[in-house]
Amino acid sequence: MTRTVTRTTLALLLGLLPLAAQPASQTPPPAASAKPNRSWARIAEQLKLTENQKTQIQALHARHAETAKGLKQSSAAAHRAFQEALRKPETPVDQLRTLHQAMNEKAFDLLMDRRVLDSDIRAILTPEQRTEWDKIQAYRQGMKRGHKGRGKGF
Repeated sequence: MTRTVTRTTLALLLGLLPLAAQPASQTPPPAASAKPNRSWARIAEQLKLTENQKTQIQALHARHAETAKGLKQSSAAAHRAFQEALRKPETPVDQLRTLHQAMNEKAFDLLMDRRVLDSDIRAILTPEQRTEWDKIQAYRQGMKRGHKGRGKGF
């Protein structure tokens, strides 16, 4: 009896083995691509945004997305160039300094673009919504820094 169960289980597992060898799908699952929208929907609900405010903020996001895409690409390219030069022992210090400064400038440009977006969003919000927005941003910054939602301080 036990042998029959073992043989049956083994045959079943061997039959499923080709399925496990199938390559993973290249397209992300729908939930993964919808995640930012859910996040933004939660924030919009928390801020109690009007439909007009939602439309204005979506337009801001669309406008800044193009700028941010270019800035992210140039920042990544500058970072790669610096890292490649840093790995080579023969790279002169002056060249490393120049590449490092260029990398920091690109990162700063990206940071300033995000700051402009934040400022534009704040201009659309009411004073009460701005207070709530600041709380959300502090929480998110705390999460990035590993403070588990404790904001800037402990």
